[in-house]
Amino acid sequence: MMCIITFAYKVVENQPLIVVANRDEFYERPAKEAAFWEDEPNIFGGRDLEKMGGWLAVQENGRFAAVTNYRDFSMDPVGEKSRGEIVKNFVAGTEYPEAFLEAIQQERTRYGAMNVLVYDGETFMHYNNIENVLHTIEPGIHCVSNATLNTPWPKLERMKMLVAHQLEQQATTEELAQIGLDDIKPNDERLPNTGAGLLLERDLSSIFVKREGYGTRCTTVLRLMEDKIEFFEQTYEQGIATTCVHEWIKLRVNA
Repeated sequence: MMCIITFAYKVVENQPLIVVANRDEFYERPAKEAAFWEDEPNIFGGRDLEKMGGWLAVQENGRFAAVTNYRDFSMDPVGEKSRGEIVKNFVAGTEYPEAFLEAIQQERTRYGAMNVLVYDGETFMHYNNIENVLHTIEPGIHCVSNATLNTPWPKLERMKMLVAHQLEQQATTEELAQIGLDDIKPNDERLPNTGAGLLLERDLSSIFVKREGYGTRCTTVLRLMEDKIEFFEQTYEQGIATTCVHEWIKLRVNA
């Protein structure tokens, strides 16, 4: 699960959180497009059908969570516990972000290397279990991919720039989603070294990823507003756009 998540936090008036994200995964790993979950009917988001967790989801009350992995090929990428369960447990729960992440911190070695974003409508926090520090996110445009928050990888810097520009232009949700298709790759000298080797680093260096057996599976745009949530998801099969979900959810603060 190598993803990229850019978010504007308290940047746009009356929209405290705007998220633009790509999920990259093996094509063969089964997943369900964004919908209300059958076993958690107040949760909306895509779902991993292998572990039954999520990568990005929201509750009707505005609770939001997302995860990405941390890319270091010298580490075992799979942990004892599912990272997708973190998304489910936070969004379905009632804990404050700090308390929730402190509990995750206590079990950090049981998870694969990861980034976690959690927001309860009041406090927005980030945790990376490699650097093992909790961060309270300040207003602004931020991005996390497969290092840690705001690591200056070229694809992160480019996506932040594109999102900032589109928000300045008061872009539509569909226009924001087009950012997810950006396949510009940087020069080799700007690539990170995560132990993947040059060819793989190149393939993973663009916002939209397409390679044999692996690539971007969906683009998500989430807008959390004062009284509603807009959730847009475009899915892809082998790099080709397929299903599109566009849902408006009434915000239920006491849900």
